[in-house]
Amino acid sequence: MLRKCLIIGLILCALPLPGQTTESDQTLSPRECRLLYRHQLEVAQADADNPLAPALQVNADVMQRAESEEAALAYCLRYTTRESMYCQARATTLLGILTCQQEHDRKSADRTDEDRQRPNDTESSPTNTNETADSNAQIVIDDVGDSGNEAEAETEAAPIENQENSVNETNSDANQSGTNENERTRTDTLPSGKYPVNDENCEKSYAHVFQIITATKTFKEHPDHARLQAHWLSVEARAAYQRRCLAEFRPEDLGCLLGTNDPEVIQGCLLIVNP
Repeated sequence: MLRKCLIIGLILCALPLPGQTTESDQTLSPRECRLLYRHQLEVAQADADNPLAPALQVNADVMQRAESEEAALAYCLRYTTRESMYCQARATTLLGILTCQQEHDRKSADRTDEDRQRPNDTESSPTNTNETADSNAQIVIDDVGDSGNEAEAETEAAPIENQENSVNETNSDANQSGTNENERTRTDTLPSGKYPVNDENCEKSYAHVFQIITATKTFKEHPDHARLQAHWLSVEARAAYQRRCLAEFRPEDLGCLLGTNDPEVIQGCLLIVNP
């Protein structure tokens, strides 16, 4: 509790007073985004109304690693406004955090002045990590918490297209060097294949994620792992994942999930799925 209060306090102290925020102040710093990410994890893990909180607790060590944090950081730097940060810092439930994000986060069409000044070739480059992702823990709650299918299901599927690995060009102007982190894409660290979004591949991704997560030492040693595994194998959990996959996943989301056997990378893939 003390640690949680300290994180909230640091977030609030970093915010300007009402009326002092200008348009150029809207972009958060990496430090502010990291503090916000830790607060989101704290809330998601402690929310008694979130039935999937145990899944986050099981994977807490993975969620705090660089891959997961960097995926969340890339989104935050580009789309989280100070109003959203201020709102989320005061939220004590997962629903409260999601409400703040829906009301205050920038949408893909909302461009900052810094974005508008970038060259056209930068605007045409891939920004898949940020343009469709909502932030941080709710993705993992929605997906990892419900990740369970027959473990023996095949996980191989033929990619329909290999996405080019590309990173937005670094601005040579020293005054704009701080924008580099904002321009990160999923291809910096995550698998870049694409798979058709259909029933078969959604089922395969579900089975694959289940296999990877349940094979970790952390999961096997969790005292409640049997109940969690039974839940993830249930018809209800599998159907919920299938519906969401068909409605909201993109080909590159499935490519990211099916293209790795690393639980840390799985977490990063889930963090950038369109919420």
